[in-house]
Amino acid sequence: MGAGRINLNTREGEASAVVGRIVVDTNQTVKARREVVPRAISSVSQTRVWNLLIDVVAQSARYPPGETDPKKFIVEGEQHYWVHVAIDRFTGQVIDKQIEVVNE
Repeated sequence: MGAGRINLNTREGEASAVVGRIVVDTNQTVKARREVVPRAISSVSQTRVWNLLIDVVAQSARYPPGETDPKKFIVEGEQHYWVHVAIDRFTGQVIDKQIEVVNE
């Protein structure tokens, strides 16, 4: 018997078992797909804590004398940081913070 074919000569109980198995397998596949992202996220974080990554680019710069146009802003230096912050969802308290210098 080929895959995907149903033998019409089977007893009624056997046919319903086959159809039931197909429906259950399909529902389990859909359920598993729906749960992929929440399971992945929950394995690396806690439900009571928000883990945030803030990308900061700090620039030291100046305007030429007498200029106020943002297009004339002259960047003299730049530093890139990643700030990792863990915040308690219920109290709003910062639990942990780390600053990482990014060298590109």
